[in-house]
Amino acid sequence: MGKAGKLVLAGPFDAPASDRDGYAGLFVLDVASEAEARALLDGDPAIQAGRLVPELRTWYGPAGITYDGAGQSTP
Repeated sequence: MGKAGKLVLAGPFDAPASDRDGYAGLFVLDVASEAEARALLDGDPAIQAGRLVPELRTWYGPAGITYDGAGQSTP
């Protein structure tokens, strides 16, 4: 997803697993539709293995939002 330029940011929550209510982390995708997001997620090895179960939400961030490392590809 990172190499395709679709993964905007990702990371784990800083809390013990017992305090997360089942949520391991968060990631933001730059996609045009929920169907595109689901198609990307279907290829994720952790999701395929059943270790993670995605929960999709739509988020409308401010135009031009950026962060350190924006535009850099991930290995």
